Amino acid sequence: MGLLEKALQYKQEINKKGKETLIDTIIGPAETEFINDRKDDASTALQDDGNTIELSNGDLKSIEPIEDELFILPDDNTPAKDKVETDTTNYDTIIMQDQELILNSEPDYLGPEDEPDLKLLQNNSIQETNEFKDKDIDNRSDGNPKFRIIESMEDNKDSMRVMQEGDTTKQTISTEYSIKPDKKFQDFVVLYEIGKEIIKAHSLNELYDAILFSVMGQIGSASATLLVVSADDENSLIVADSRGITIKNKNIRFDITKGLFNILMQSKGVVDIEQFKQETQYRDEYYQLIAIDARLFIPLRYDSKVFGALVLGEKITIGDYSEEEIDFIERINEFAAITYEKVHKMEQLENDIRKSVDDRKFWNELDEYKQSLRKYPQKDHFKVSAHSIMKANGFLSYAVYIKNNKDGRYSLLLADEEDMLLLKDSANSINSDSAFIDYILSLHSAADLEDFDRNRAIREVFSESSIRKMTLFWINPFKVANEMLGFFCVFRLRDYQRREIQFERFKVMTDVLLSHYLTLQLIESQYVNYSDVILPVFNRIDKELANVTRLTIPLTIILFTIKNLKRYYTIQGLEKTQELMNKIEAVIISRLSDGDFTARIDRNKFLIVLPGKNKKFAVPFANAIKNEMVQQFSDKELQLLVTFLMAEYPEDGTDVYSLLDAID
Repeated sequence: MGLLEKALQYKQEINKKGKETLIDTIIGPAETEFINDRKDDASTALQDDGNTIELSNGDLKSIEPIEDELFILPDDNTPAKDKVETDTTNYDTIIMQDQELILNSEPDYLGPEDEPDLKLLQNNSIQETNEFKDKDIDNRSDGNPKFRIIESMEDNKDSMRVMQEGDTTKQTISTEYSIKPDKKFQDFVVLYEIGKEIIKAHSLNELYDAILFSVMGQIGSASATLLVVSADDENSLIVADSRGITIKNKNIRFDITKGLFNILMQSKGVVDIEQFKQETQYRDEYYQLIAIDARLFIPLRYDSKVFGALVLGEKITIGDYSEEEIDFIERINEFAAITYEKVHKMEQLENDIRKSVDDRKFWNELDEYKQSLRKYPQKDHFKVSAHSIMKANGFLSYAVYIKNNKDGRYSLLLADEEDMLLLKDSANSINSDSAFIDYILSLHSAADLEDFDRNRAIREVFSESSIRKMTLFWINPFKVANEMLGFFCVFRLRDYQRREIQFERFKVMTDVLLSHYLTLQLIESQYVNYSDVILPVFNRIDKELANVTRLTIPLTIILFTIKNLKRYYTIQGLEKTQELMNKIEAVIISRLSDGDFTARIDRNKFLIVLPGKNKKFAVPFANAIKNEMVQQFSDKELQLLVTFLMAEYPEDGTDVYSLLDAID
């Protein structure tokens, strides 16, 4: 029983005893006789729209008393007040509507000039009536009927008493309250709140969370996945984030330039991929989408740019997606696309700023390192400084190899202080003819080797325990004129999220470390206790012999000797003698072709190596050089004496020492 029925029952019981209640002073539907007496007048004011139901006393049924603490009838001996005017309580306006609804009176902000014309209101009054699906008022709550309740009060702003000459008429202007809320309005409110959460995201991760949770929570999707354009390939989509599904292959990519994905990305709304289920030409792409539990596909598009797509799975509840839900998803998608562009640009700017600051710090540290090496050109200081700059840039495990001119092997120059991979014991030196060195020689720049643990060349040099400790394998050769003087390797990093930045710095540091070390070697060679100038020449001859052996071609060595150089020095002096040696060097070099080379191996001896040439070519070549020397540097006082001897590979010897023995 509603509050109105309870109030009416209370009033009737009190009235039977000849007493008045507070309800007797209220002008409104509580006075059923008023409604009956003014039936004709009220009916003329109502519009006959086919939904209006007129009620009379006969339509009201007697209601049996119900025990209720709110309405307890007084006993016969309980005195009742004859007049309620003595009650000084200030009552607020009460509007009853299927459930109790109390609206507090608001202050009147209108002045006298705003008072309406009562006669005009009387002639044009509009009353809104209750709507029933069933005419029986007792059954109005059955089947969730749709109805409205109209209540009028004397003190309400929407209710007033209209006075006519010779008669007093009670006329009401009522306000309508609908029990059923406006669902469309509520949807807009929800959309507004969700939009606020999406737009205020400050990072892509926050944005992904807001989008996925909003869609799954409001729509009831079993899963949701966000695809975005790959940073390294604008024609591919990658999985940015997902909810409700576990995607095992995190590196999965979707090519948007062809097939089904091209069609989906060009669409401008929600696409149900089930329509492509029977299309055989799109079968592979269709199953790719099924693998991420896709049912609906919505491109993230804003300002003619496509940033990715939102993929939704089946609904959790029974039934398919409704038109209202599709429209809701499209609006969320618009918010997401706009916010994604904003957040993505912000993160790019932040990354650029951060990278700029880091780069500046890196180059400043590198300049300090270079100055330190120039100031203290010692190997011990080189190693300490190198460890410091490597650790500062996040390289935990690394190795620097340098070529040994004596035997041609590559020796370990520098490794991390902890020697995590134990390279000083297992890979302290690498043969120049190994497959690993051949592989490095084939590289033109720094390389990030994938599947290094299965690379045979690497496994040939590094032990199994060392390879297991590697998390990556970066290598950068240091070459000068096609000659590899050393190389730099990195095996472990401190921060793998900055991998791309560190790889660029790795390439720079290779040049800095090895070039400064080679300069250091050159400086130290002037102060060392022992210096070997012949061994590098012999090593180069050995290298040429290996080449001609592989190509099955000859090689000829010519040894020029100035017999009377000592006498020439005694007569002409040091300056003239030095000039003589420089000009002889220039004469020999001017007649050499590509691949030939010469070296001064004694005070008065020059060795010429001619790969691919035999004695038949070497004899006239040597005579021409000899004649030019004699003609330029002979005079009346001194005749320059020049001789030459030659040996051919493989006729006169099979190695550098046997060939030199043949001409010495």
